[in-house]
Amino acid sequence: MAINIGLIDGNDYHRRTLNPYFLSDQGFNLLFSVGDTKLSHSIKGNPDIILLDIILPSGNGLDFLHKIRQKYPSAKIIIFTDIVNPNITALAFHKGADGYLLKDADVGYLKSSLSMAAIGGKPISPLIADHVLNFSKSVSLKELYPILTEREVLLINYLKAGIPNKVLPHLMNVSINTVSFHLKNIYKKLNINSKAELLLLVSNSNS
Repeated sequence: MAINIGLIDGNDYHRRTLNPYFLSDQGFNLLFSVGDTKLSHSIKGNPDIILLDIILPSGNGLDFLHKIRQKYPSAKIIIFTDIVNPNITALAFHKGADGYLLKDADVGYLKSSLSMAAIGGKPISPLIADHVLNFSKSVSLKELYPILTEREVLLINYLKAGIPNKVLPHLMNVSINTVSFHLKNIYKKLNINSKAELLLLVSNSNS
């Protein structure tokens, strides 16, 4: 059975170069190939694997990973990038990536890696394998999202601990309106819309 592939690659030339390799291989079915996450909303079909670039016209692909996961909950999401940086690698896996492949990979290696991912493996390019072995098991919220203020991090940690909303003003010594203000800022900064999305997004982080 062919593996259904979705490709979100901000480099148009690279995407056009790669498309024929999937289209000519009966082991793969290229469902979509787009240059940005914003273009995938009209795509039909359910991919088994999504190759996701980090550098996209609309921003950092890692920031959209959780939304792609919501849209395609059964798909494996594999980061597909030119970036070789241990901090980015760690961040990708903490955000829930199912693999990390470099764009300069041989097509044969890419296809075998995708076949491995389809049966539950986590493909990793050899050049960044040491990053995965060496990074800390958990990353702090501030490291993951440096845009957050200390008060926002505190609020998120209270929510992670299961503190009810009505208790938060007493713990933080602020009004309920201030708590709501902080929450709205958090949602805006992290590009999310609800408490459920927030908790899903920060589930793998330390305080």
